[in-house]
Amino acid sequence: MSYMSRFNLDIIASLGSIVLSVFLGGCTTPGAREQTNLLSLPYEQFDQTFGSGWRPIFDQREYAKAARLIEDYLQTHHELTDGQRKFLHLHAGMMFALQGSTARAIKHLDEAMTTRTSPELWPDWNDFVIANRAFLTHDLTALQAARERLAVTHSSQLIFVDRLVQSFGSSY
Repeated sequence: MSYMSRFNLDIIASLGSIVLSVFLGGCTTPGAREQTNLLSLPYEQFDQTFGSGWRPIFDQREYAKAARLIEDYLQTHHELTDGQRKFLHLHAGMMFALQGSTARAIKHLDEAMTTRTSPELWPDWNDFVIANRAFLTHDLTALQAARERLAVTHSSQLIFVDRLVQSFGSSY
């Protein structure tokens, strides 16, 4: 067998090995596998557990990446309850706000608003969402009104809204 024939056989064998590896192992990168794993988490682990789901990405201050992951989760999980969807939209809105994408943040905050009560959402849910939206749209009157309504109900979210009032005019 000539050197060139042997060389061609080696190339064909190498290419065959690569094709077989891709076919059997898939074309996923470690990042794609990680995203697939995150998207397969149950809601409680993905959204409501500190140190899990989108939160480690938030902890790394990769706000846009965390927001896009939440969007992907929303698109992937059609079984979510209305309250779970509202929480995810709120968190995506907050992530986009932190990243500076105000228009996308507002879109998600609008989706987070609810017209009905839900045991998953606290009673003053809409006032909290309104406060965040008012901060982003530079509407001090609406922010202060939402803050006052939250104060009447002794909301646990009042501390966060007070920070929004104190930092009004600056970035989220």
